[in-house]
Amino acid sequence: MPWKMLSYDETTVSSALSRALWVMGIPTLVLLDEKGNVLTRDGRTAIMTSPFSELHLYDKKRRISRGTAAV
Repeated sequence: MPWKMLSYDETTVSSALSRALWVMGIPTLVLLDEKGNVLTRDGRTAIMTSPFSELHLYDKKRRISRGTAAV
């Protein structure tokens, strides 16, 4: 999985991403799919609890286990 990052001086892009992804503080890890769709805003927990090959399913599995999955 290619990890993207911004350089420290890219404040305009950083601010726009923070607003778009609802980042409220640091550290924040948001996982996106290859099209830029949010997989989960709880990336740290996803990485700590799921095999790497299953990260794309993390939020769906979490919603199912909590009984809040969309039908």
